[in-house]
Formats: sequence, C-alpha cells, structure tokens
Amino acid sequence: MRSLCVVVKLSQTCNLKCTYCYMSPFLSKGIMDDTMIFSVISKCLDYADSVEFIWHGGEPLLAGISKFEYIRQIQDRLNIHNKKILNLIQSNGTLLTEAKLRRLKSLGYGVGVSIDGDESVQNRLRPFHNGKPSYPKVLQGIRNVLEVYGAVGICCVITKGNVSDAKSTYESIRDSGARAINLIPNFNYASKCELSITSDEYMNFLIEFASIYFPDKHETFHTVSPITHYLFRLLGARSECCLCNPRCLESIISVTIDGNIYLCDLPDSQALIGNLSSISKLSDLFDSPEYQKKVNTVARNVFANCTNCEMFNVCGGGCRSLAFASSGDYSGRDPFCEARRGIIRFLYGEINKYNVFNSTNKN
Repeated sequence: MRSLCVVVKLSQTCNLKCTYCYMSPFLSKGIMDDTMIFSVISKCLDYADSVEFIWHGGEPLLAGISKFEYIRQIQDRLNIHNKKILNLIQSNGTLLTEAKLRRLKSLGYGVGVSIDGDESVQNRLRPFHNGKPSYPKVLQGIRNVLEVYGAVGICCVITKGNVSDAKSTYESIRDSGARAINLIPNFNYASKCELSITSDEYMNFLIEFASIYFPDKHETFHTVSPITHYLFRLLGARSECCLCNPRCLESIISVTIDGNIYLCDLPDSQALIGNLSSISKLSDLFDSPEYQKKVNTVARNVFANCTNCEMFNVCGGGCRSLAFASSGDYSGRDPFCEARRGIIRFLYGEINKYNVFNSTNKN
C-alpha cells in the first residue's frame, strides 16, 4: 500500500516575523489558488492509497476558512475509492478562534500550534511584523484548541534563544495544556544563522528535558519527539516517526503555491524534483528511473555509513533534511548525530534503572 505525506504550502504569507524562518525567502507570494489545490489533491489521491495532507505556510489560516471548506469538498468529490485521508493544519496559533476551530473540527481537520517556550522567548523569536508580542494570542489559540478538540500538539523550535533553559521551555508548554510536543533543532536550510544550535547543545537540552519529564507528577506530555520515539524503539516497539526511517524520502514531499515539488520540506533548488503542472501523474515522477535512483542511493549510503553504529536500529540514521541542510547531500551525516546518540544512551540508562530489559529477557 502506497502512503504519502504532502506538506502543502497553502499560504506563502505570514502575520509573524520569526527570526529564524526558513520560509522567509518564499513569503509574500500569496495564497494557493483553487486550481493548484485541485491538482494537489487529485494527483496525490491518484498516486497513493493513504494521504496525509499537512496544510502549512506561512500561516495557513490566512487563506480563510472558505479555502478549507473547498479543500474538503474536492477531497470528498475525488475520493471515489474511499482512500484514507488525514488533514492536519500547522498554525502559529494567532488566528485560532473557537468559531474557526469548531468549523475546522466539523470538517475533519486536526490542528497543531507552533510556540517556542515561555513568554519572553516567544515574543523575542516569533513577534508580529510590527514587533508586537505574539505570546498572548498564541496562548489563547492553544486554549481554544483545547476547548474545541480536547488536546493539542505543539511544535517547538530549539534555538540559541531557548536551548539553555529546557526547564522553562518544558514548564511553560506543559502548563499551556499541550500533551504532545515536537522538539525541532534549528539548523537554517540556506546557511547556519546565528540562532542555529550545535549538536552538543541539542543533546544537553534533550537530556535535561527528559530528566524533568520522566519524574514529573503533573499531567504532562504523552509524546515528546524525538525522545519518546527513541524510547519506543529501545523497548522494541514500532515508531512511525520519519526520523527513524532511512527511506523517508520515498513518501514525504512538499508543494509550494506555484506547484513546485520538493523532497521532504526542503525549499531548496537542489531538492526540487518537479512541478505539478508539468506532470500528468505523480507516478510519472516517483516511478521514474531518475527518482528511484536518487532515493535508493540515499538509503543505500545511509545504511552503508550507519549500520555499524549500535544506535542505527533506534535512530534510523537521523534526519535526511538536516543532513542536506548541513552538507548539500541527502546521504550525508545528520549534523545532530551525536545529539541523537547521546539522548539514546541516556534513555538506555534510564530504562536499565528499572530493569526493563532484564525482565523482558526473562519472559
């Protein structure tokens, strides 16, 4: 069964001016028109048996609720074979009123919010264009999601602005009511900006975060990526996280408002693999010898470079997008390789405290 995750840049405009935004060179391009939306949906459903649409930006809510109503109308019309469709919106949280969220929920959309920690960090790193603080609006947006959906997931970018204070980041996001969080290391796609962090900084942040998370008696996160994904793998469970899959490039693409198709969420000319307007079917692209050679070469090189590492079965070789951002080579070394090794060693030690492996072996 073919599965596809497509990050759709529905809006290439934004009401925030995040200091580290990798999409900033592509913003001010407006909203994806209905013709392109139709093309995205029709070609994805024609290609795959299961499609996860991540409606992204910029800020996707700037497209208006009517755009999301149109998306669902087209999906319902074209999904004649009852394929599995998942719709997720990744928002900066500032436009999430209860009325909008109730409509989005009725249409079957999930909603995630981006926030980078406590009030001072958020306002410094993710202000409005006029410099005004965004934290009050974002926090209210999170509360509105909780009111309507009962749960909310958070994306938190780890930069120089918050990497030295895992405790504050943990507590502020936990206290917002979020129960899932993705801790994403900042490593600017075009070049390392002043807010990019080192592997050691990321490792220390993850270990401190986990050290607070595990003994916390409050109601807290059920998922902390990448920490809980690695923990599941260490315990022998399966993880669907793309970080743990060296063949991730076979099933994750992004599409911009002009129809350009990129590997993963990499808006870089070297990651450009085609344009929706120039192909009749996605299979023309994905099944082509050139594309297959590219993804097979990447997977083969990752296996060759990493299989002798004792961490490979847990981390899967790391993130291909970050490897590309670091070296211009999808097959290259994840710049946060040592951070991943460090947090996995820490998790292994935590598991051993409770003799999980010994009790498992006895059974």
